[in-house]
Amino acid sequence: MSSSPTAPMVSPLIMSQSQLPLPTYPLSETNNSPFPAVPHAVLSPNNLLKTVPSQVTVHPTALVDATVQLGEGVIIEAYCIVGANVKLGANTHLLPHTILSENAQIGEATLLGPFLHVRENVTVGSHCKIGNFVELKNATIADNTCVSHLSYIGDATLGNWVNIGAGTITANFNSLTGEKTETSIADFASIGANCTLIAPVAIGRRAMVAAGSVISKPVSDYSLAIARGKQTEITHWVQKQLNKLSGTENQ
Repeated sequence: MSSSPTAPMVSPLIMSQSQLPLPTYPLSETNNSPFPAVPHAVLSPNNLLKTVPSQVTVHPTALVDATVQLGEGVIIEAYCIVGANVKLGANTHLLPHTILSENAQIGEATLLGPFLHVRENVTVGSHCKIGNFVELKNATIADNTCVSHLSYIGDATLGNWVNIGAGTITANFNSLTGEKTETSIADFASIGANCTLIAPVAIGRRAMVAAGSVISKPVSDYSLAIARGKQTEITHWVQKQLNKLSGTENQ
């Protein structure tokens, strides 16, 4: 007995806008037991922006809530999702696959994405860069600050002209108590790549944190903090192991 043929899969990348499935993307964090629930919102297909204001560019595959405030010169590229009551300042640019949860406040001339996730309670200033594979949650970021790649910034306050290196996270959650604590980073501070800032912790004005550090104590203004193992080099170690494996160790 023959079965009916299955319709071929069509990639969303080649679908027209009318063929795209209606969005049901969750724009707020959801937590399952045993963690406490938080508000959950869905971008309703019945409340999408239908008329793009003049001086604003929105890609046809972007999903933008009708309540969003769009400043002049805003650009929203492909497959972005912008939730209710978000405010985007003039000349802000969303690169593809950027997700902004409801009520996010973004300043002017800020570059967001690609593949950025902005969760609840986030404010980002003007002239900032929040880059690819970054997640923000319950964070306030002042003007001219960069979080360029591969970072989690949660329960944090960042000052002006702060630079966050790739792979840096704020460790804000205590899994034993369920408590979340805050990280503060003052103006002009620089955090090196692949750092972990264990909250609660404060980084001072123009302080520097060396790459690869795990910081659990406050760093004072204009200071350098280094918290990583000392590098050790064992010369010719690899060759010795290869000699053992080949049986030529004593030759």
